[in-house]
Parts: sequence; C-alpha cells; structure tokens
Amino acid sequence: MTDVTIATLDGRSATILSETIETLRSGLHGALCLPGEDGYDEARTL
Repeated sequence: MTDVTIATLDGRSATILSETIETLRSGLHGALCLPGEDGYDEARTL
C-alpha cells in the first residue's frame, strides 16, 4: 500500500500515510476502497 494525497477543503493538499489508512481500514465494518483498487469505481457511483 502507498500513501494517498488528497485535496483539502481549503485548496491545499495533504498526505495520508499508508499506516493510517490501514488502521482506519481495520476498524471499519465495511470496505474501504481507494483509487486503483478493485471495486473503487463501483463504490463511488450512485
């Protein structure tokens, strides 16, 4: 897994470390889909 760079509401960017993402993922009851992962496009479609 790699770090993820996101755009913030104030127009800046922030990097979320892969360790933080894995901690979040392990605490969820559902799936956490990131860009480039299987199911990502389907999960973000209404």
